[in-house]
Amino acid sequence: MAVFMDLNITYTTDKKRLRSVIETAAHLGYSTVAINYVVDLQQKKQEIGKPKCVLELFDTFPIVQGKSRPIKVLNRLTVVASDPSHFRPNAEYKAYDLVAVYPKTEKLFHAACMTFDVDIICVAVTEKQPFFFKRSPVNGNLIVTSGAERPLELRGPYDIANLGLLFGLSEEDGKAAISTNCRAVHLHGETRKTALGIVHTMKKDQPLTERQEEEHVPASKRAKLETVDS
Repeated sequence: MAVFMDLNITYTTDKKRLRSVIETAAHLGYSTVAINYVVDLQQKKQEIGKPKCVLELFDTFPIVQGKSRPIKVLNRLTVVASDPSHFRPNAEYKAYDLVAVYPKTEKLFHAACMTFDVDIICVAVTEKQPFFFKRSPVNGNLIVTSGAERPLELRGPYDIANLGLLFGLSEEDGKAAISTNCRAVHLHGETRKTALGIVHTMKKDQPLTERQEEEHVPASKRAKLETVDS
């Protein structure tokens, strides 16, 4: 049986509402959710703080519908930025289970794809992007999330999988976008938090093509591209 995840539940200081969203997610069959803290580094005096402890939300976490175990709650950081210099990972980043970047320029999008050690690269499908994609974002690295702020904004996993058809996904890829691909994101986050790092060297002969650059990035280091269903 598939394990479904929604890796974008919008953080709110209203604990009652946040608990209600998570309870609804469990009732709909999501085994894992991520509380998303958004920091816009384009704005001055924006700082990245530590996430709230998820254990403060529940004495006992709600049981996932159709499962015999409680829902798992992760903390996620999403950094909104327009220039690579804005994105400077530090100790605060490691406090989060997942780290995402929301690029506002083509320059940052390319940097995020090729050099940043992040788990997710965000694309809001309901917003007009300030740049054109040179490659189609619809591929095996796609995840779909809700960005839900209230319980009524959540949809069941199979409804979301069917919505994948609107993005040009097959039924199988639509299901993977809320299950196996999300699991890969979670594993990538765990590796990022614990890995000491890998040094990669190569001869500098001729400039690599965009395709060759992508091939030199290890599969385990490629961030997942997220579309937000809102």
